Amino acid sequence: MQDKGNNLPFVSLGDSDKVKLGEAICVIASQPSAAGQISTGIVSAVRELKGGIRALQITAPVAKESIGAPVFNKKAEVVGVADVYSIGDGQVVSIAIPSNVVKELLKQAKAEVQPLSGDYFAPFAHVAAQAELDKTYKEALQTPQAGEDELIRALIKIAQSMAKAGQTDRVLATFNIALQFSQKISDRDLQSWATTEIAIGLARVGQFDQALQIVQKVSDARIKSNTLSEVAITMARAGKLDESLKVAQTIQDPLARLDALAGIINAINVQKQQ
Repeated sequence: MQDKGNNLPFVSLGDSDKVKLGEAICVIASQPSAAGQISTGIVSAVRELKGGIRALQITAPVAKESIGAPVFNKKAEVVGVADVYSIGDGQVVSIAIPSNVVKELLKQAKAEVQPLSGDYFAPFAHVAAQAELDKTYKEALQTPQAGEDELIRALIKIAQSMAKAGQTDRVLATFNIALQFSQKISDRDLQSWATTEIAIGLARVGQFDQALQIVQKVSDARIKSNTLSEVAITMARAGKLDESLKVAQTIQDPLARLDALAGIINAINVQKQQ
């Protein structure tokens, strides 16, 4: 939420590269449920996170309500964004994503400077996740994998994440890359599995036409019927009842067709109850 106003006060992003170990910091929670809560501590270490990001480990406790809050130095400069990090065995430490990382993310997002609010740092989390996703995506495609099935699973998960972020064009492009990899698999059973997983994955992100096109590439009649059943049920759950019935009617295997019709009826009953 943003408030309208002019000449509002704002805080400055400091240079996190100049932060020294032992330097005093404080975290000021900004979410409405914890507004004004302050925790203090020092910078105790520099920890490297996954993806190569170097974070400042801090002794100030970071509660759930403080995640995303600014971490200040004695000059009232924001030198980081409060977060927590799991180091394994159930242990979690408080960290600060460096302000210089935030500056880079702001450049990537072409964001404008805004006054602090409860959700101020939410875009940073999204941009950071997207940047990491893009980096991993490129690495996956450039690095030969021991098993094509693992790469295809990863691509499907990436595409589903993109779909949740509303990046439809990239979703289709990623699934297309997964399909290209699947066609290179020499083992026919594994290739059939990969093709069906891609089709089901497309259906689950609402790309039903593309999913049905992919199913047609499956040569095994039984696997094809089972995949069509899964796609039909997914369509019904998405509210496309007429289309799902048409798909169900094309299923050759009686048991798979029965399963699809049962799933469609269940989806109808669920929608009636809502």
